[in-house]
Parts: sequence; structure tokens; C-alpha cells
Amino acid sequence: ALAYEAPPTERAAAAPASATPFERARPQRQRRGETPPEAAAPETPPEAEFKLAVMVEDSKTHKGIPDAKVWATPAAAGPPSETRRTRAANVQTDANGEATLSFGVTGEFLVEASAPGYVFSKTESVLVGPETGPPLRLILSTGASVSGRVLAKGEPGGAQGVQITVDRDSAEGGQVARAYDGKWPETDDEGRYRIAGLSPGEYGIAVQLRGTPYVAQATLPYRKVIITHADQELTGIDFNVDTAGVGWGYVPAGGERRE
Repeated sequence: ALAYEAPPTERAAAAPASATPFERARPQRQRRGETPPEAAAPETPPEAEFKLAVMVEDSKTHKGIPDAKVWATPAAAGPPSETRRTRAANVQTDANGEATLSFGVTGEFLVEASAPGYVFSKTESVLVGPETGPPLRLILSTGASVSGRVLAKGEPGGAQGVQITVDRDSAEGGQVARAYDGKWPETDDEGRYRIAGLSPGEYGIAVQLRGTPYVAQATLPYRKVIITHADQELTGIDFNVDTAGVGWGYVPAGGERRE
């Protein structure tokens, strides 16, 4: 019978008989029983070296606005990796309206700010570098406003604790929604509300009844309004809702429930 005998080169390369199927291949020049060298740890990105102090102020009172959002983006769009590296994270102002933006590189950045009840700030272009100058002042205006009452049937004081929102479908409404960031105003104990921070344009004002003791009437609590100038105060935008009914009755012994 014919038998195949591997050439010497193939026999030298074959695994030794003692090797198990589960034995992991060893790197070149690594002896059996030796611990493999540890992989190099990923390089930690350098900490931000350049900072920009920012002050966000009310245009009328000139006082600092707390909890305002401040953000910066590169003035010139670069490669995706470079854009991510140069973008500063969003920060929030403290009780005095002050905040600090941190940057990993120098260059020109566009800085903006927003806060609930205020129109977005004017975009400011700044050069970020090793030299730290005076704080950048961003001025926010309350703009135009819409106010009114939410009246509930059977409650002379009005519907309390109802949230009022602006429809975000329009361009103007979307910016207002971004500024409020979910922190919409609620009606007081007299059902009164006020939404500010509106620029000229058309808006949809809605009453949110989910989770409240109120229900909509035949007409949904939604109204369109038009702001014609920057400091307009539109009043008398009222809504009517019903008080949700409460089912009641009694169940006699051994009988069915009666209303």
C-alpha cells in the first residue's frame, strides 16, 4: 500500500503532539508558560487647554440669567474628526449667569445662548486662544409675549397647574420650544399663564390636559396667534375646558352596582 510522508519542512511546521485543540497560538519568540505582553493602553486625549468665560444677561435688567444654555461650534466646517475635536460641550450658567466654555484647540468659534422665556441670543464670533480676555457678554431679550387664562367649567378660579406650550411645527415655534426645553409655564391658581421669548411670526398656543383633572370641550384648546413686532404683549388669549367628571354610586348587598 502506498503511504504519504510529509516533506521535512511540513513536519517541522506541524503542531506538537502535546498541543491541545484549545491551546492558543503563541506570539513569535514566546515560550510555553510565559505571560504574553500586555496590550498598550489607549492614548488618553489631552485635556482642554483653552477656556472662554461667558456672561448671559437680561437685556432690560442687565442682571445675569441663571440656568441659561451656552454652546459653541466651529466657525468653519472641517473634516468630521476635526469638527468633533473642536466642538465645545454645552454648558449651563450658574446663579449669577456666568459659565465657562472649554476648548481643545484654538480657532474661531460661534457662541450662542438661550433660556426659557427669552429669544435666542445674537450669534457672537470669537477667537479662542492662549490669551484669556474679558468674559463674552451674551444678551437675551424676553421678546414678545402671549398671555391669558384657562377657564374651567364649575371652577370660578380657573384651571390651575395646566401646562401651556407652543406648537413646534413652525420655524418660530421650534426655536421657542428649544429655548424652553420642556420647562413650559403652568397656569397659576387663577388659571393665568404667560409665554415669553417670541419673535415676530405665527404661533400655535396649546393647553396640555393629559394628567390633569380637566378635559377638552367640543373645541380643542388650541389657538393660532400672530406676533407683529418684537416687544408686543398679546393678551386675552383665553381657553375654556371642562372639569373631568367623577363616577359614583353604590352596590347593595347581593345586588348589582346602581348609579
